Amino acid sequence: MQLYVYDSLLGGFSRFSLHRAAPLPYTDGAPVLLHDFLGSTTTETVWTDRELLSAFGVLAAQFGAPITVCGGFRRVLPGRSLCTSPRCAGLMLDVGAGLCAPERERLRRLAVQSGLFETVLPEYVAPTWVGLQKRVAPACAPGCPFPELRPGNSNSCVFALQDALAVHGFPPDCGLTGRFCAATERALRAFCRARRTPYAGIADAGIWRAL
Repeated sequence: MQLYVYDSLLGGFSRFSLHRAAPLPYTDGAPVLLHDFLGSTTTETVWTDRELLSAFGVLAAQFGAPITVCGGFRRVLPGRSLCTSPRCAGLMLDVGAGLCAPERERLRRLAVQSGLFETVLPEYVAPTWVGLQKRVAPACAPGCPFPELRPGNSNSCVFALQDALAVHGFPPDCGLTGRFCAATERALRAFCRARRTPYAGIADAGIWRAL
């Protein structure tokens, strides 16, 4: 299984070949196993961001007790809403399902107070777990967790863009790379023409919603 982790310090991806029971990189202090991050998702290609993994490690150290991970990553599937799912970009962790209710709420409060995550799902949304979301760039519109993307961009959200284009029948010739290359732009232009969605050189909120 191939794992791509975007590292802003390097300005690109590091690639790892892992088996499903292996720990994710950058989680030494609070190991996250790949199969726990995947949950019920079946795939041979996975992507995420180092900032998410590092933030979880800091939170786990502050919490002072083991925190189980019960999901987070999700491939784009036909009929499923991409625009409201940061999981498709590998930018979310579902944690704490094994904790008792008081400890789970202590974890939720700590996650909010820490400022490590842009979004911590409230209890009425995640009553039996704690949802932690990281953003790699400002969201392009309310209700859409993804940023505007331009040719030349490289991050885990580009993976989500490429994956969604493939699901809609417009797979980039380059495959899944996480890089907004010329092949990705050709596929995006073809999708926009077919859906009569305006494209002005940027994958903006209108395009994310169309996807």
